[in-house]
Amino acid sequence: AHNKFQTAIAGGNTPDVAMVGSTWMADFGDAFATVPAEIATDGFFPGALSTTEFDDRAAGVPWYVDTRVLYYRTDLAQQAGWTQAPTTWDELQQLASDMKEKAGAEYGIRMPGGNDSFQGAMWMPWSAGAELTDGDAWTLDTPEMTKGLEYYKSFFDKGLADANADISAGATEAEFVAGTTPMVVEGPFLRGQLELLGGADFTSKYATAVLPADTGSVSFSGGANLVVFNQSKNAESAWKLVRWLSEPETQAAFYEQTGDLPALQAAWDAPALADDASLTTFGEQLQTAKAPPVTTSWVQVAAKGDQALEQLRRGGADVPTVLQKLQADADAIGLE
Repeated sequence: AHNKFQTAIAGGNTPDVAMVGSTWMADFGDAFATVPAEIATDGFFPGALSTTEFDDRAAGVPWYVDTRVLYYRTDLAQQAGWTQAPTTWDELQQLASDMKEKAGAEYGIRMPGGNDSFQGAMWMPWSAGAELTDGDAWTLDTPEMTKGLEYYKSFFDKGLADANADISAGATEAEFVAGTTPMVVEGPFLRGQLELLGGADFTSKYATAVLPADTGSVSFSGGANLVVFNQSKNAESAWKLVRWLSEPETQAAFYEQTGDLPALQAAWDAPALADDASLTTFGEQLQTAKAPPVTTSWVQVAAKGDQALEQLRRGGADVPTVLQKLQADADAIGLE
């Protein structure tokens, strides 16, 4: 899709409307028309709305959203003496330890590893108060970022997370269903995969919860936006379509067809979402979820972050050293 967008823009043959991933907005933002004032966007989740902001203007409208919450095996938690979800960082680490020591789990929790692990782990620095940028430059070597990554590293140091975890497709849900790793921070798509692997009755063995908090509980906000191209020959009709797709009833219907979470907060009042306890967790988490900055250099910086986490998982370096290098790498890449 990324290549097709590039080709269409270069050839002057763009569609009228497109769905664009939130992390691609900066790559093509110059080709997107500004959202008309008559399309209200104040009802969308803040994290999703931030991904549409390009060059001090709204270059798209949030379509669907994605965020990460805590999945945990309630049956194994009960064996370990827990009857409710952890709400703080200390409680999360204690539950991971108790599941391993008292419920027979091989590891307490799966921590992000491999590609996109830095993005997947940002909930910890964000929850500690870190920011990726100050608007003009990357801010990666800070006390708040240090605190978040020290917490990440501590799970490996204490043997509560597997530094060599299988990161191939299907491994996360297989270990979760087997109970060998009974906690993971993942998105809404995992629900369907767990039902396929564990069976319909497996839903009674786990629950979702908002991420345990430090100074806050902040998760990653992803998803996709609707854009209209500058070259559209049917712009008025295109924006009418976007407006209709942004209505609460349409967004709720789209969720029922696809399982993709609505970006419009009012759509969450629909029974299909409001009556699903494990799903409402995502709606609560989205209230504080954050997105990476809209910049073409994020992918490069995130790749450097993946390398940094690899060093921390393997015990090859300490957090201050890793963050000093990550900051230097990000400064060299720049914020564009």
